[in-house]
Amino acid sequence: APKDPSAPARLADAVADDLESGSADAMGTAVRVIWTADYLEVVRRLQSAIVPPARVLRDDTPRRASERA
Repeated sequence: APKDPSAPARLADAVADDLESGSADAMGTAVRVIWTADYLEVVRRLQSAIVPPARVLRDDTPRRASERA
């Protein structure tokens, strides 16, 4: 999907509104949004390094008989 060039600014505005609201719930949501965005960006960048070893481990792990069927 094409990137929306205004999305980061809209997200930043929404998070800033939550942080400035004084509401503990809104502030917690803002922090989780920031953390999640950072986490997903790191995972996206590391995907090509993470996926191949994970597949090797998956393929080399003995499966129980009930999982093989």
